[in-house]
Amino acid sequence: MADPITVYDQRHEGHIITIFLDFTSGGATTAVELTITAGYPNFDLSKAHPIISGCIFELEGDIIVNSFAMLPAAEVGRSDATAPDTVGEYQITAANTFKYCNGAGDANGIIAICYWAAGNKNV
Repeated sequence: MADPITVYDQRHEGHIITIFLDFTSGGATTAVELTITAGYPNFDLSKAHPIISGCIFELEGDIIVNSFAMLPAAEVGRSDATAPDTVGEYQITAANTFKYCNGAGDANGIIAICYWAAGNKNV
């Protein structure tokens, strides 16, 4: 993936950031861990729900497998005690990583994620 283009103030704290990440699921009903690309700020873990929303586009050659999922902030867990194991479950695992449970099929795709930024960049 190309280096991020900085189009926001270098002081990230308190800003709302939207980024796009690509992913490979690794199989059906699999917890996929995604990491914020270096150069973008981390999640602000001082907030109850640092991830505001997200939109996942799973893309495959077979249009039947293609799917679209929304990520409401209220559904994002804050503990790594239990990995997401049901379609639609999400979990923040660190200041720069989160997991979601992939649906049916071995899907690759992109996710647009909108979140509250901390004052530091992921490097």
